[in-house]
Amino acid sequence: MKNKVSNKEIVKGIVDGLDKKLSSVVVDQEQLKQFLNYMSGFYQGRSFNNTMLIYFTKPDAQIVATYKQWIEKNRIVVACTVCRAFKNVDCSCVERTRPTRIEQIRPIQKNIKVESKKEEEDLQVSYTTFWAYHVFDITDTEPLNDDGIAVEDPRLPKKLKGTEGADIFNAVKNYVEADGWQFIVKNYRDASNGFTLFENRLIQIQEGLDMKMKASVSLHELAHKLMHEKINYKECRDIAEVEAESVAYIVSQFYGLDCEDFNIKYIDGWGDGKTKSLFRNSLNDIFETATKIIDELKI
Repeated sequence: MKNKVSNKEIVKGIVDGLDKKLSSVVVDQEQLKQFLNYMSGFYQGRSFNNTMLIYFTKPDAQIVATYKQWIEKNRIVVACTVCRAFKNVDCSCVERTRPTRIEQIRPIQKNIKVESKKEEEDLQVSYTTFWAYHVFDITDTEPLNDDGIAVEDPRLPKKLKGTEGADIFNAVKNYVEADGWQFIVKNYRDASNGFTLFENRLIQIQEGLDMKMKASVSLHELAHKLMHEKINYKECRDIAEVEAESVAYIVSQFYGLDCEDFNIKYIDGWGDGKTKSLFRNSLNDIFETATKIIDELKI
């Protein structure tokens, strides 16, 4: 009789497998662009690990949910993706093609009581464990009735009201100033398009840029503000620039601002042939910062 695999072992297997896949994720500029586009387009408020599990399992996924969640949305996960039968017994296919099960990990907070010899009452200790579960893409479901939600791809860029990035630029300016920082646009002799000074609580953008570039550069500097206050910039400049520009690219793509030629070349240039290793070590921070900006800019 086989020993039952514990949930802890299942979760560890999922995480270890994901780490191996992430180690080979970025090789050249085209792969870098595809990967960042995915991180931008599949923004659904999920954790970095769960987003990457979707990417490696079903990169063309649109909207994912558990079996029960799809039922609540008046849709059902099909038993066969060819004949679209709801039940196994209704499938007459010679070779049944099952829907893709996408692994996910859910944190669960638990509390336990610990006897205390010093205190009159027992102590309550909280800890976090993880639970493995599966989700399915909407393309592997069918509506149960006319109320089933329509197929809607959330990866399409959000439409901006402003022209060529003005909404993004103004939103970043307001966000920075609301935190007590200065946000200045002016001409200066430095060759860079912008810079961030933590000691002065200042972000400055080069005045001569067109609005699209101002928007992209403002996102880049905002990423520096959120990520790099406590680092030694001179020692970590290459990785800091890769991180900031990756964040700028993800947020730009989310809002449909096309600066990809500049963004990708900038990332690859600062990577200087080391983009793969630099990027791999920063992936989680890049993702978390990009999603924070998307959540909080309120464009």
